[in-house]
Amino acid sequence: MLQGFDGDATDNITLADSNIINGGIETIVTAGNKTGIHTVNLNIKDGSVIGAANNKQTIYASASAQGAGSATQNLNLSVADSTIYSDVLALSESENSASTTTNVNMNVARSYWEGNAYTFNSGDKAGSDLDINLSDSSVWKGKVSGAGDASVSLQNGSVWNVTGSSTVDALAVKDSTVNITKATVNTGTFASQNGTLIVDASSENTLDISGKASGDLRVYSAGSLDLINEQTAFISTGKDSTLKATGTTEGGLYQYDLTQGADGNFYFVKNTHKASNASSVIQAMAAAPANVANLQADTLSARQDAVRLSENDKGGVWIQYFGGKQKHTTAGNASYDLDVNGVNAGW
Repeated sequence: MLQGFDGDATDNITLADSNIINGGIETIVTAGNKTGIHTVNLNIKDGSVIGAANNKQTIYASASAQGAGSATQNLNLSVADSTIYSDVLALSESENSASTTTNVNMNVARSYWEGNAYTFNSGDKAGSDLDINLSDSSVWKGKVSGAGDASVSLQNGSVWNVTGSSTVDALAVKDSTVNITKATVNTGTFASQNGTLIVDASSENTLDISGKASGDLRVYSAGSLDLINEQTAFISTGKDSTLKATGTTEGGLYQYDLTQGADGNFYFVKNTHKASNASSVIQAMAAAPANVANLQADTLSARQDAVRLSENDKGGVWIQYFGGKQKHTTAGNASYDLDVNGVNAGW
């Protein structure tokens, strides 16, 4: 903590070699009537652990100033090959001062993070900025909220499991996954490159994009098979969006395809030409015995015809194979393959 600080200062802190910290971490600058810029480079790596699942901590960055002063707190937080159970907070307070700014730049690689991200501003000249970057199969379980600016970027197999309603200025996904089965995400812009969105088609949790959305996105439903309704836009987009999203879910007898409406938003629309997997199984189980019975009857009929047409058949034991591979489609558009092998025998 720097109290009444004037000038620039930088602190470098490293937690490595499986360090375990059961306490919060605070980086604070209070400028008073002066101008203070405090930068903290905090590195958590090599199997270190912050907090616990039942004992979450807080990593806290704060800038405050009064009178003619201005304060800037920069926190560069790097997490690699480690686990943190901690909220991350960016706070900026200005009381009749020139300005206060808190910047948190968080980079998470090959790590697990469970906690929420918050931004708070107090005063007309206070600003906070939070940039979260996940890479290399990192997993984050949490939400983003607050009055400051926030952006989230995921790449290289990373996952964000959203636990509560979240609002960010920008969301970028590359070869990674955003899971919104538990809550809605609101974002100003959205960019996806081979991204995946997991939704619950039975809920009202959606991805709401107020600005431009671009790229390609696959959408899966991991929730109930009961679609809430066909009027729910699971992805809403803003002006000049070019997003291409595809996906399929099931509800009752039919599959529902993700379809872009005239308004540019994406909805699950019933495909009456394609039965759901559950419906296909039920229809196939009901239809298959009838197909087998027909094969048996055809084989017996062929044997009877052979006896009638043969002048030398004096009776005796007979046996005849029937079967093969068949493809069928029911009246309800359920397709199934039927492999049958059997014999008919008689005297």
